[in-house]
Amino acid sequence: MRGMIARDKNHPCVVMWSIANEPGLDGDGERPQQAYDYFRPLYELAHASDPQNRPVTLVCCQNDYTTDIAERTMDVVCINRYYGWYNLSGRIHPVAGGITPPERPSAG
Repeated sequence: MRGMIARDKNHPCVVMWSIANEPGLDGDGERPQQAYDYFRPLYELAHASDPQNRPVTLVCCQNDYTTDIAERTMDVVCINRYYGWYNLSGRIHPVAGGITPPERPSAG
C-alpha cells in the first residue's frame, strides 16, 4: 500500500484509493468483525500515506449491508452490481425492477 501510494500519489488519474475488490465482507458470526479488523488498518494506512488525503474505498459485490461493517467505514461506498450478468441474461425488463435509486439507469 505504501509503495503504491508513493509511486502514484502525483498521477492525475488517481482520485481515490481502493484497498480491495469484492472481498466478501458480509456473513454470520465473526466474519464481519474479522473483515473490519483486517481492512481498517489498511484504510488508515492509505490516509496516513497520502499527502493529498484522497478518499479510500473498498469495492463490494451486492453484500448484505446490515452485517457489512467494513464497507460502511470507508469514505466512498462502491458496489459492483451484476444485474443481468449472471442471471436474467438478455432480459432487461426483469432486471430493471431490481435497480433502485441511486442506481437507476440514466435518461440518456
